[in-house]
Amino acid sequence: MDLSRFAFARPHVLLIEAPGGTGARLALERVLRERGCPLADSPADADILAVAGGPLEQFADRVWEQLPGPRARFDLSDPEYAAAELDGAAGQLRELSRQRADAASRRPPLLSESDMDMDMPAGLQMADREPDRDGLQLDVLHLPWGPALPWWPAGLVVHSRMQGDVLADAQVSRIGGETPAAGFWLAAADSVGPARAGAAARLDSLTRLLAVAGWEAERLRAQRIRDDLLSAEPPAQTHQALRRLHRRVGRSSTLARMCAGVAGNGGVDVTARYRQWLTDAVAAVDTGADPPAAAPAEDISGLLTELLTGTELSAARLLVASLDPWLSGALVSGGRRV
Repeated sequence: MDLSRFAFARPHVLLIEAPGGTGARLALERVLRERGCPLADSPADADILAVAGGPLEQFADRVWEQLPGPRARFDLSDPEYAAAELDGAAGQLRELSRQRADAASRRPPLLSESDMDMDMPAGLQMADREPDRDGLQLDVLHLPWGPALPWWPAGLVVHSRMQGDVLADAQVSRIGGETPAAGFWLAAADSVGPARAGAAARLDSLTRLLAVAGWEAERLRAQRIRDDLLSAEPPAQTHQALRRLHRRVGRSSTLARMCAGVAGNGGVDVTARYRQWLTDAVAAVDTGADPPAAAPAEDISGLLTELLTGTELSAARLLVASLDPWLSGALVSGGRRV
């Protein structure tokens, strides 16, 4: 009896956004939510690798190598084909001959004696030692973050120097321009109006922060409201659902304690940022006007570099997520969409 169709009825999908892939990502997220398919947080938990938007071949290939079999992969550039591409990838998971061939091609070569004498075991970079901020000699690892990470701004790359669990140094670079999502949100503002597009943009960033924080139920609710705001005719209960989300997430003491004090800038920390997104989203829907969205700094990449330096690893992802509207280009100074 073939049980594969039951085993892969709800495949886990690792979704990565490339520059220019905001529309494709939102479409695929909606299909996955409606089908009850979980979004994976790491390659080890994924059955399918999906890249939304432009090419990220060399980076996506590294992620692809880490997926266990059975596995499938697809690139999505046209949002209209999100369901079809997902169906095709799910079908590949059930093709026994394809999966056997893939598994055979991944068998590691036998090590020779010369391989066993190499300085870098399995090709991994060895750690250096340098004094940390307290003068202690700690291992130093040079690790890149992005651009092929889930819940990560498209095209963002952070080159970090890690000492223990602290980012001793960080340098930010971009692939695909400074505002990769700007085109999508400009088109959304023309389609559904600046107020609804502005509220949806803030909720989109909130879904990423909630995912990083591990609050899956509220992430799905925020995602559903975001999609409703971007639809031609939002359901009548959308406004009330947004207010409930504002109360539940904005008043959560657990989330506030997790984010409070993380990389504050001018007295504004991660908690203050996501609460402001919610307040602005509600105001936009209530008044029909997109509230101003002043950027935390003129040079957002420079600010991120400054704030990441000295930040603990556990807080770094929350910090990046809290700057998502400006890193992606969804919001710019004065609420103007570019």
